[in-house]
Amino acid sequence: MAELRFDHFMQHALHHPTEGYYAKHINSVGRSGDFSTSASLSSSLAKSIAQWICTEAKLHQLKSIHILEVGAGTGQLMKDVRNHLPLLTRRRCRFHIVETSAPLRERQHELLGNQAQWHDSVQDLLSQTDGSALIYSNELVDAFPVRIFRRNKDCLEELYIDTQSRHEIFKQADDLPDSEHFNESHEMIQGRFEIHQSYATWLSTWADSWKQGSMLTIDYGDETQALRHTYPTGTLRGYFRHERISGDALYHNVGHQDLTCDINFSDLIHWGKAHNWRAQKVTIQADFIDPTGKQVDQFLTDADGAGKAFKVLTQRIGTE
Repeated sequence: MAELRFDHFMQHALHHPTEGYYAKHINSVGRSGDFSTSASLSSSLAKSIAQWICTEAKLHQLKSIHILEVGAGTGQLMKDVRNHLPLLTRRRCRFHIVETSAPLRERQHELLGNQAQWHDSVQDLLSQTDGSALIYSNELVDAFPVRIFRRNKDCLEELYIDTQSRHEIFKQADDLPDSEHFNESHEMIQGRFEIHQSYATWLSTWADSWKQGSMLTIDYGDETQALRHTYPTGTLRGYFRHERISGDALYHNVGHQDLTCDINFSDLIHWGKAHNWRAQKVTIQADFIDPTGKQVDQFLTDADGAGKAFKVLTQRIGTE
C-alpha cells in the first residue's frame, strides 16, 4: 500500500509539472473558469491596493517603487491596480510578477505585455532591487499544500492518503511543524485543522533578501482560535467549475480540480516575526475596500460573505 502525507499528495495534485492542476489543467479564473477571485469580479479591490501602495511608498520614502504581485492569476488585478495609481506615482513604479503556473503566465503576458516584468522567484526580483519591494498577493497562500492534523482524544494524528484506494489514513503525528495551533495557551480542541507549512518554507527562501518594503496578504481565513471553534472538522475543500467538492470526491479527478483550505493568519504573523517583520492588525476585506462603510461594492464588502470571510494583513520591514 502506497501512502502519501497529505501535503505531498496536494503538491502533486496542484503543482506537478505535467499532471498538476495549476501547472497544466487550470481552465481559467473568473466566471467561465473553475473558480472566481475578488479581482476577477470587480476592480474595487484593485483600487484599494493602489491606495495601499501609495501609503506604503510614502511611509518607506521610496523614490523608485518596485511592485510585485505573487501569483497574479490572469493579470487583471495588476492591470487594474496600475490603472488606479495616480499618474505621477505610476511613473515611479516598476511592476513585477512571480508566477509558477505556465497557463496563467501566458494569460498574463497576453494582457499586460511590456507593462510588467516576470521573475522565477521573489529572491530573483529582490536581487535586482537591493532588497526593496512592495509585495501583494490575493488568494495566493491557499494554493500552498497543507499538512492536516486531528486531535483524537489525547492523541495527535496526521493525515495520509492511500494512493491506490484514495482513502484517508490517520497516523500518529511526529515532526510537528511550527504553528500557533500547537501553542500551549490554546485549548486542545478535538477535530481537524490544517497548517500551511509549505508557505512558511517558501517565505524562508527569500525573507533574508527583503530589506525594505511592505507585504499585503489577502485571503480567506481567520486567526487560530476562530478557525478552531468555527471549523472543528477543518476547512479542506475543492472546486471544479464553480462547484464545491468535499468528502471522498476530493481524491478523485486529481489534477483537474482546485484544492484549498482557509488560512491561519496567526501563523502568518508568527512566521513573519521570525524574520523581524512587523505585522499590522488583521482586518476584514470589507474594511480594507470600504473603510467608510458606504458599501461601494456589495459583493466584496458583504459582511455575511466575502467582506468578512476574506482577511487582509500588512507586514513591514525596514521602517519603524
